Amino acid sequence: MSYFLSVFHILFLSTTSIPISASIPTSALISASMSSAPFDVKNANRTLHLAWSAYCSKAALSTWTCQWCSPSLKLELQEYLNNTVAGTQGYVAVDYASSRIIVSYRGSKNFANTILDAKFWQVKAPFGSDDIRVEDGFLQAYMSVRDATLAGVAAAQAKCGGNCSVLVTGHSLGGAMASMAAAEIAAVGSSRVQLYTFGSPRVGNQAWTIWARRVLAASNGTPSMRMRRQLDIVPAVPPRSIGYEHLPTEVWNKHLDGQSDTYIVCNGSGEDESCGDSDETPPFPLDLLHLKPSEHTRYMGFDGGNCDD
Repeated sequence: MSYFLSVFHILFLSTTSIPISASIPTSALISASMSSAPFDVKNANRTLHLAWSAYCSKAALSTWTCQWCSPSLKLELQEYLNNTVAGTQGYVAVDYASSRIIVSYRGSKNFANTILDAKFWQVKAPFGSDDIRVEDGFLQAYMSVRDATLAGVAAAQAKCGGNCSVLVTGHSLGGAMASMAAAEIAAVGSSRVQLYTFGSPRVGNQAWTIWARRVLAASNGTPSMRMRRQLDIVPAVPPRSIGYEHLPTEVWNKHLDGQSDTYIVCNGSGEDESCGDSDETPPFPLDLLHLKPSEHTRYMGFDGGNCDD
């Protein structure tokens, strides 16, 4: 446990942010045009900004003037999610122009998050079938804002007349929280739900991924995406060797110094050996030695994982 704690303490507390405009990097557009993968880089970029906006303050989100708040979107904040004990944060907002509800969760920000992230044991989930197991710390984080999330979505849906789809997103720990929230919202059966995460760790066992895939597909939402940046250390944990599985569909954000980022849409397994899983060699925990905490906040050519309101 002390080993895992030290790894995550370094991982999540040493990140930095460079203020940038909420625009699409030219390099990302060029690489996308060179790729044959059916991947919409503009939509991914917009969603990444929505994920990172969860790091920002309630005041900045209320006026939609935060560092990551794209001026091309006009969101109305419905519910600011915050639990000071668990150290979790996020928001529920309405995007009237696109007839959708946005649910976004912040990644690890403080020591409370580090403690939660460091737990690798599985516990029974309060949703789905009896054999579903999810990581205990991630579940605690989600449960700390679960009621507020579901209430916020219900209130936002009432404003939409029940016609809005739901996009659930998050980065890092926020990706794990978003995965559980999206599946639970989809399981209710009243909304079209898309899950789109960045740098998410593995959340649960095979029974979890089977159930989550089924309810998300049944909601008739846009197919879910999980972006994983090459050499990012977070998606490599918890390891597969102790019974964890990733949700599909992975988009592998490859990069080389001095070259444009490229994007590979992986197979539908969630654990494509030719994509991000190829970074996990040699097996855990030796793979952590060459994986890079710094890549965890460099998705799509941006430096994020923080917010300068």
